[in-house]
Amino acid sequence: MSTWSVPHNFIHSTHELDVKADPTMASITSLAKKTLRRQVTPIMLLTVITAALSSTMYGYNMSKLNTPYEILLSFINTTYTERNGVEPAPTFLTLIWSVIISAFVGAGALGSFSSGVFAEKFGRRRGLFINHLLAFASAAAEMAAYYCKVYELLIVGRAIIGFNSGISQGLVSLYIAEVSPKQVRGAFLSFHQIGIVIGILLGQVLSLEFVLGGVNTWPFLCGFSVMPCLLSCCLLPLCPESPRYLLSVRKDEAAAKAALLRLTRSKHAAKELLNEIREEEKVVSSRPDLYESFQYRDLFTRPELRRSLMMSALLNVSQQWSGINAIFAYSHSVFYNAGVDPEAIQYAIIGTGVINVVVTFISLALIEKVGRRKLLLIPNWILVGSLLVLTACINQQSNFAWLNYFTICIMLAYIVGFGLGFGPLTSMITCETFEQQARPQAMAVIQTVHYVSCFVLMLTFKFMEAAMKEFIFMLFACIVAVATTYLMFYLPESAHRSVKEVVADIKDGWRWRPCNGSDGAESEGAEIARKRRKRGSSGTYIKRADARPEDLQLQAAVTTPLRKADYDADDDLEA
Repeated sequence: MSTWSVPHNFIHSTHELDVKADPTMASITSLAKKTLRRQVTPIMLLTVITAALSSTMYGYNMSKLNTPYEILLSFINTTYTERNGVEPAPTFLTLIWSVIISAFVGAGALGSFSSGVFAEKFGRRRGLFINHLLAFASAAAEMAAYYCKVYELLIVGRAIIGFNSGISQGLVSLYIAEVSPKQVRGAFLSFHQIGIVIGILLGQVLSLEFVLGGVNTWPFLCGFSVMPCLLSCCLLPLCPESPRYLLSVRKDEAAAKAALLRLTRSKHAAKELLNEIREEEKVVSSRPDLYESFQYRDLFTRPELRRSLMMSALLNVSQQWSGINAIFAYSHSVFYNAGVDPEAIQYAIIGTGVINVVVTFISLALIEKVGRRKLLLIPNWILVGSLLVLTACINQQSNFAWLNYFTICIMLAYIVGFGLGFGPLTSMITCETFEQQARPQAMAVIQTVHYVSCFVLMLTFKFMEAAMKEFIFMLFACIVAVATTYLMFYLPESAHRSVKEVVADIKDGWRWRPCNGSDGAESEGAEIARKRRKRGSSGTYIKRADARPEDLQLQAAVTTPLRKADYDADDDLEA
């Protein structure tokens, strides 16, 4: 069988992609597209969307109390006065409101730290179902605060839903990552962020005074948070449990095979996923001293896990301290100075939420084509530039009227950059940098870091804003610049690669270093990738270890179905 070369415009490299196959480009491309379409089945898509409903609830609970802030303060003031006969001091009202807001984040940190144990004990699907019970309890407490005239129940309700959100943040990412083929894992993991931004937008719209944010309707605003939970509870029984959990934790291979077949509806696709899981299991069985009794402390004592943990923690901290909260905090004054009607400002802010949702959907389409590294690093530099320009614009807008409109454009550019990079990619990259045995504990620690950094920011933001004014954006720009520079050197590409390959690259260390040592040895991650591409009876392979993600995606789609060995082994899945 002849060997032919793919044209230069197919793989953007001076190196060729040699393929031993039918020398018809159209047939190869058609086969690749059909294979990729077959990998995304209705039940797999349903599972991902059902999991993302928990993310929607998280986003909704983050934003629902922002608009009716003054109405809720009035409720607390009236309740306190009726109970004690005197009006509360303004500082007391500020304290109570701070506790209401902080309870969500503080309890979220506790929930995040518990998510690893929760995921291992109950599983991913069942864990989400049980966690939804907390959402019903939270909604009941928040609604009872109004009807029982007990504002303290607002604190209780916010703490419960915060704990619920902390657990769901870890479970959702785990569940989606473990039911997705590597070719579409990134796109599916972005559903988590899509759910969050849709929830935020939903909270902004429903909290308008003429919708559910009025004096007598805000309890229904709080109660509406159970709707995503209710829908998720109805759909979860239709979704299979995570095959990785069934095989790696419960050691139930028959159940794992059944779940894979339900997800993929294809023996071959199920076999490919099963082989990927077994590869990770081989690593575990080869080092039982490291994996069988995995503890939280191993994340800090083992160098390769510590490196992944540090990179993921940096991602989450820099995401929170990238200035997104400050942008929305300043958005009201930015629109006001631009001459927007005060009554229309709330709609303009909702417009920024719509842009955030649209950009996140665009990111969904780009993640697998562009790759994680490029889609994170380029928008991050957009954030740095936007923050620096925004500082200058706000500082000088009183001198130049046209700067008011330019400031809005810069603010929107920042939102676009955040929606493309930090927004959807932070939790996704975290999931893809830990192997199965370490992933639940790692996600628990990282999500705890996420909530703690958010909590610290919420406590200190008002003080920093008062002291630094618009120059606070320069602080955020420096944080993003430092984090992005570090990631340029150490963050590996994870698109269309197995977790084993990604972890091996992280273990190698400095990404821009050409090899492990001075002898020119091939890096472990590149060696694994090369062996995976060259195996199989078809002989299809890509020479370059650093081929673009879309080229690897097409190569994987074409190579995998041509491997006769996989078809011969499909009897393994008959059960």
